[in-house]
Amino acid sequence: MKERLLVFLGNWSAEVVKYLIPAFFAYLFWRRQYLVQRENEQIVKRYLEHGIDILIERIEHALGIFRENFAHSLRILKIFKEKQATGIKLSSDDYSPLRFLRMKQESLYSLPFYKLFSLTGEDGRIFYEQAQHLFILVEESTNFYEYDLCIAIKEFVEGDKIRAAATEIFDEYLKRIENFNSRSEKFYALIGELQKIAYILETNAMSYKLLIDFHDRKEIKESIGRIKAHFDQRDNDGPGTNNPLT
Repeated sequence: MKERLLVFLGNWSAEVVKYLIPAFFAYLFWRRQYLVQRENEQIVKRYLEHGIDILIERIEHALGIFRENFAHSLRILKIFKEKQATGIKLSSDDYSPLRFLRMKQESLYSLPFYKLFSLTGEDGRIFYEQAQHLFILVEESTNFYEYDLCIAIKEFVEGDKIRAAATEIFDEYLKRIENFNSRSEKFYALIGELQKIAYILETNAMSYKLLIDFHDRKEIKESIGRIKAHFDQRDNDGPGTNNPLT
């Protein structure tokens, strides 16, 4: 009886081991897969959703504010020119500075840029530097529209200090507004290159170990090279001369 029990236990142990070992290795495999997936999700959330995606959103926000204010400044100029040409008196609403928009304060926060630097290395600071130039341009142009353009038209209509003809005022301010628009065009490239960096994160399984050398990837170096060349060329070319009212 004892011998039969020992045989039974031996056979039972063999069967258990036979199924337990594959189950154990399967557990290790799926646990590793889970940890890899979780690490990748953490990286995507930290560097993509809370980093690059926010930067793209803020740059697009700034460009959107610029486009809206640029278009409104042209409307003011156009109404000014047309009413002066036809002898129709302008109302204060025609040149009110209250309709211009301002950027959200959070657009100026720098934390998402530091997350970008973790991916691109110090060479990636060009994205920060050019984004700051964009934000300055948006504020500069908005201040010009509110405190220069609108005030000049108000003084022309309501005061007696401006002696220039309406056509001279129109031509001079159109040149300056066009210049702002030309200076803004180069910044759209920031969105394109950030999208390319985001695509690398989206389509490649990432780990914190791989992030250490992420800045050495060929695609990252090429992206930074393109953005540097783009701004060098645009800065050397100077602003364009498109006339949006002709």
